[in-house]
Amino acid sequence: MKIIDISVVIHTTMAVWPGDPKVGNYLESSINAGNEANVTKIQMSAHTGTHIDAPFHFVDDGISIDQLDLELLIGEAEVIEIDHDLKMITASTLAELRKTHWPMRVIFKTKNSQEKLLEKPEFSKDFVALSVDASEFLIANGVKLVGIDYLSIAPYENGDQTHVVLLENEIIVIEGLNLTEVNPGVYQLIA
Repeated sequence: MKIIDISVVIHTTMAVWPGDPKVGNYLESSINAGNEANVTKIQMSAHTGTHIDAPFHFVDDGISIDQLDLELLIGEAEVIEIDHDLKMITASTLAELRKTHWPMRVIFKTKNSQEKLLEKPEFSKDFVALSVDASEFLIANGVKLVGIDYLSIAPYENGDQTHVVLLENEIIVIEGLNLTEVNPGVYQLIA
């Protein structure tokens, strides 16, 4: 069995969502300074790199990350590659895939992976995301977890609408997935 780690490496020069703190790595105490041990402090947003959005992220009375159903985070997931010419995944995009059955867990590989956006130190506002109607399409087709290969499932402009539709319906969102070396297909996801 081959294991593929689709999380990104956290480092101090990585791109973060505009307004979020940059990743900081600080030596709080050191053996050289006479302390017992080297102790490092890490500072970053909970939405840095590969991360999960719980409903509480956009829904005030939504469940928090510690209340998520762990069974939804482990199991069969399908990686679906989206045409690299598309800038937005819409309901039409999904309907055109002509799937007779949608899996419970869907991960979208897009142009974001081809352009290696997660490897760039500057944030890109021009990333492929999911539209509100695509979110509604996935909910109607029984999807319970959706992932994507950049820092947000939703577009940079007006991204709260996509998030709210998914999270109000308790759809787990995984963002910042490193899918550069992942082919489309069915995998066992452990998140």
